[in-house]
Amino acid sequence: MSGSTSWIRFAGAFLCIGLAVTTWVVMAVTLQGLFKSYPQSYFMVYWIHSWYAVMYVAWKTWREFPGNLKCNRAGDGSLTWKRALWSSAVVSVTSLLSAYFWYLSLPQTSVPANVAIYQSAVAFTFILSVPLLRESVTVVKILAVSFSITGVALVSVYSERDKSGPVHQSVLGYVYLVTSTILYALMEVLFKKLASFKDDPASGYNGMRMVGLMGIHTVLWMWPPLIVLHYSNVEPFHWPSKDILYQILYNTVLDVTFNASLFICVALSSPLFATVGTVTAIPASVIVDYIRNRRSSFPLVYVGMMMIIVGFTGFVLSEFMHIKRDKREADKIARDNISIASDYYSADDKYASINAIPSNETDSLLEKRVNWRNNVFKYIL
Repeated sequence: MSGSTSWIRFAGAFLCIGLAVTTWVVMAVTLQGLFKSYPQSYFMVYWIHSWYAVMYVAWKTWREFPGNLKCNRAGDGSLTWKRALWSSAVVSVTSLLSAYFWYLSLPQTSVPANVAIYQSAVAFTFILSVPLLRESVTVVKILAVSFSITGVALVSVYSERDKSGPVHQSVLGYVYLVTSTILYALMEVLFKKLASFKDDPASGYNGMRMVGLMGIHTVLWMWPPLIVLHYSNVEPFHWPSKDILYQILYNTVLDVTFNASLFICVALSSPLFATVGTVTAIPASVIVDYIRNRRSSFPLVYVGMMMIIVGFTGFVLSEFMHIKRDKREADKIARDNISIASDYYSADDKYASINAIPSNETDSLLEKRVNWRNNVFKYIL
């Protein structure tokens, strides 16, 4: 992958994270109030996830755009249709279950604690990414994840101690939340493992296609639980009023925007980068909670917020240095190849023995010479 392409992917992933964090915080606040008047968790999940199908329309529009050379009829990148269909079904089920348990947790947890614990998915994502995605383990990444997890713990513990807010917090709410968190981490890793490829020339575009197919799967296959929940009286269904319907539509736009941004970010970068990036929603949620409820937090909450920001900054630095290192290695290999070719054709008898080295051995020696200089930086960053 060229240096310019890496920078474009990194910038796109960074913008997607900013959009995802903004919509996440707004959605957490608005949904908490919505569930007080309309506690239909599964219907909300089914309705909102069904609208992911809109991204399929966006994908088709982008694909057929006359000036788009990458995403034409023959340019679906590395993701074949067969793989896209079955992998989107797997990710769709995981995503729906994660969202359902999160919705159940919202009326029973505070906004800062909810966001903080949910973002602890960074730990599960890191653990799953190493064996499943061969995520490199470096000193900076370990420190970044450790800072983020510690910050999450501080914000969670000291937010949960504050019972003065308008939300009744319960143990069951936090059980729902932890279950949702694990499923969320699994969903991101599965998406990257099954439907995203490092050198895919249409990775962001295929992210749109996957989200759209997830919406189609939801519409076609995820409706039976609505009937079961209704007749078992777990969630008796009744159609929302006009005002509540407007709120649902508003949150539908937020949720579709959040998940589309998240999956495109994963496609452009990695699940770990996306998860660490969304952790920055915690400081934003604390600020929003203070503005809404005029309630200050414990001092250690602010310490935790700073640790989260430091952790994310460290991870961005790691990605930044990784891109620069890849570019330096590619440039070095290109220069050395030119030098070797020049020496081969202009060598005198003094260097005849060197020029006699077969090309495959020369390539091996060149690779070793380039790699040993970067080993220290590789394991640090």
